[in-house]
Amino acid sequence: PAPQAARAAITYIDSIFSESMAGVILIDKDGRPGVAHTTPKIALGWTTPDGAIHTAMNGADFIS
Repeated sequence: PAPQAARAAITYIDSIFSESMAGVILIDKDGRPGVAHTTPKIALGWTTPDGAIHTAMNGADFIS
């Protein structure tokens, strides 16, 4: 699933670049979004199936 893939990608990036400032936003094959980051904040936006628009400034605030 997307959340696990995003965390795995950030873990990999951080293993190559110590103290990285990176972010990953992705969608898996089933359309599920995922986000992970090593930055203090990351801007993101998404829509839900009902068409509502949402935004967040932190991956922890992301609701899939």
